[in-house]
Order: sequence, then structure tokens, then C-alpha cells
Amino acid sequence: MVPSKPALISLDSHAGKNLPLYEQVVLAVRGLIDNGSLRPNDKAPSIRSLHKQLGVSMATIVQAYSILEAQGVIESRPRSGFYICNQPDFQLREPEKTTPAQISRKVSTHEIVLSMAEIGHTPDIINLGTATLDAELFPIKALRRIMGSVVRHSDALGFYYDMVPGDYKLLKQLAQRSLRWHCRMKADDFVITNGAMESMHLALLAVAKPGDTIAMESPTFYPLLQTIHRLGMYAMEIPTDPRTGMDLDALQTAIKNSQHKHPIKALFTVPNFNNPLGFVMSDDNKQHLVDLATAHDIAIIEDDIYGDLHFDAIRPAPLKAFDKEGVVLHCSSLSKSLCSGLRVGWIAPGRWVEDIKRYKYLMNVSTPTISQLTLAECLRSGLYDRHLAQLRPTLRQTMGQFFEVIAKTFPKGTTVTQPRGGFLLWVVLPENVNVTQLYQETLVHNVSIAPGPIFSAGQEYNNCLRLCCGLPWHDEIEWALSLVGKTATKLAG
Repeated sequence: MVPSKPALISLDSHAGKNLPLYEQVVLAVRGLIDNGSLRPNDKAPSIRSLHKQLGVSMATIVQAYSILEAQGVIESRPRSGFYICNQPDFQLREPEKTTPAQISRKVSTHEIVLSMAEIGHTPDIINLGTATLDAELFPIKALRRIMGSVVRHSDALGFYYDMVPGDYKLLKQLAQRSLRWHCRMKADDFVITNGAMESMHLALLAVAKPGDTIAMESPTFYPLLQTIHRLGMYAMEIPTDPRTGMDLDALQTAIKNSQHKHPIKALFTVPNFNNPLGFVMSDDNKQHLVDLATAHDIAIIEDDIYGDLHFDAIRPAPLKAFDKEGVVLHCSSLSKSLCSGLRVGWIAPGRWVEDIKRYKYLMNVSTPTISQLTLAECLRSGLYDRHLAQLRPTLRQTMGQFFEVIAKTFPKGTTVTQPRGGFLLWVVLPENVNVTQLYQETLVHNVSIAPGPIFSAGQEYNNCLRLCCGLPWHDEIEWALSLVGKTATKLAG
């Protein structure tokens, strides 16, 4: 048998030239796998050969290979080197594009939303539905150390109101970090908030009034629906593909058709690792969406809270990176990626910055100062980036374990999204499975899911559910997920 020629690798031809060298190596190796130059069970280029071929340090190659190994792309075999892993085939298809009724309507509230909030942190409940990381995945020791240092070294102002727009140290860190998002924002482009949810609430207040219509992906982030309901606004759901995102042709048609009766005033979107579908919009679609909104004078409220949780080497750009006219109100926080309890978020509201400052002051004056200072130090010290380097492969591995159990225990015909980041899965069961009944039956066994109807203004998606993979994998989680699958199989008949 003639041995295959070693795959030639280059750092010159891929799209990540401005990334750190180790991330460029990661991208290059994954590129060889994607184009078929390296196949499962092929031997990966050795560390020494890549060092010579690329002219980068051995330490850089080792760092890149550590990331690839954590991502499940390569594996180390004793006394033999690194090999390309078999990529598992769980025989799971992805869901089809959604087809909601494209009408402007009031949001129907759902009693399960309150039930989920009440049981969210009940100790005996295994919560597979709430979109939050388990506390075991937080860097708690490091956070305690940083918060303790902040408290010890803060002067009196650290214990006083930090008025709008927020603490300058944090604003400066966000401005510096915006370069990683392919944006060039200044400290005074941001307003600090009590989490991303407050950012979105403020955004709605700034760009719309009671009776206005807000367009959105379907299914969508259900707390936003509750906020729209509370503010007396209307929702319009747009068909959405679980792989590519909102159907922009359908959106353009909806904008045209709604101009006379219920014109669309604003658009809400989660373009990166969407909640709940998990897709990432392409850069072309992001540019098209921003251009479309600009042309029709429609505000875009962007939730980019999952953007840092990418499994691939490059962080996807937010819509804000494509915004030249200030139509995007960029909302985010580190609640989903670092620590939910700090309750610090931000908004970069573009042309509405003065309105947002005024509404923020009237709503609650300020965001807790110690939390802001702690978050600023987490960013400045590199703790956040070190944490992400460990968290991303953990989430990717857990998601793979969810796929395995879903394939084995959920009813035949189940489809599930397959995101490249974040920690949420959207599961579509056979049409005869009622997920409200599934929710009630699994809750009897102290297992909670997020039923599909709460993600729709019209309570659609009666055979769908959202699952959260932001949990440390262990036997209890496997049992709970299997229980959901077996119960769904029973209901499917």
C-alpha cells in the first residue's frame, strides 16, 4: 500500500489572516478536513513538520492542536501522533424552514412561562429547558478572587451610584473588545444595563410605541414576546430557516404588505447562534438585512449574547459591524458565557443613544457599580478569554452527547438543529406529539423542558421543544434526556 502524500497546509489563503497564529493554524487544518484533503483516520501533520512548513513556533502548533483536540477534530494516539477523528453520524436530520402566519397580532401569553420561571432554580428539578449555563461551568473561584480584589481596592465611589452611561473602565473594555467583533466602537457608543434583557426593553421603548409592530424570527426568544405584550405592541413572525436564518425575501414582502395598515417599526433578531434555532446568518445576509432596514427606516434590535460561544476559530460578526447609519441597537451581556448573577449587560444603540440614556436613568438610575468593576477586570485581566477557551469545547462535547441520546431515545422522525456554537437545540417531534403534555408528564419526574408554543406569538410549534446543553454532562442528565425521549416516543404512539 502506497502511503498518501502529506497534506500541504498554508496560512496565506484562508479568511483569518488577522487572527492570532494559533487560530490561523486551527482554521487551516479544519480547511483541509472540509475540502477532503484530510479524512477520518488520516494522520494529521506532525507538530514538528508544521513548525518547519509554516515557520511558526512549536508552542503555537501545540496550542492549535490542543484546541483541535478539545473540539473533537483530532485525537492523540500513543507513540503514533495525531489523527483525524471520525465525525459521528447520528442519522439526525435538521428541521425544515418554519412557516408562521405573517400577520401583525397581539402576543398570546402562556401560563407555562410563569411555571418555568418558578421552577427554574428548584434544587430537585433537572432543568433541560432554561437557556443558562449551569453554575458548575462558571469560573467561580476566579470570579471570587477578582470581585474580592475589586471590593478591597475600590474607593468610596465604588460603593456609590455609577450613573448613566456606566463605569468608564467597563465602557473602555467594551470599546476595545468591539474590534474583535469587526466593529470600531468608542466608549461613549455604549450604555451599561442590568443584563441584555433590560437592553432589549430599553431598545423597544426607544424605537416603538404601543400599537407598533415588531417583526422577528419564528420561533423567537420568548421573554421578548412577553415584553412586547407588556408594552402594548404587536408581533409579526417571519419564516426562518434553522440553518441560514430569517427569510429576507419574506421579510421584504412583509414590509411592503404592512406599510398601510400595521407598518413594521422595528425588527428583533438573534443572528449569531440564534435562540432557539442556533443558526448563524451569513455575512451577505447580515449586510442585506441592514441595508433593507436602512432603506425602510426600520430599527434593528440585535441580541448578540451568544456570539462569543463559537465552536469554530472565528467569532461571527454581529449586525452592528455592517451598520453605517446607526440603525442597529446592539444588545449583549456575559450572562450566558461568564456568570449570570453579575447582571451586567450593554447596549450600543446607534442613533438612539440619547433616548436610551434617558430611559435607563428613568427606569432604575444605574447598574450596580461593583458588578461593573468586576466585569471590567474579567475582561482586562484575560480571565474571560481563558474561560472561553475551556468553555467552548465543553459545550461542543456536551452537545454531541445530547445528539447521541436524542438519536437513541427520541421518536422516529424527530429532527434537531445542529449549531456550530451556543448551547441550545431546537427539537421537532412527530406532529402527533403534544409538547405541553410532554412538559407536564416529564415534570412529574422533576425534569423540565421548554415547550415550543411559548416561542411564538400565536402559540405555534405544538410539537417542538428547546433543550439546553449548558450543563455538565453526567449520568443524571443522560437519564433526564432519555426520559424526555422515551416519554415523547410513548406520546407518539
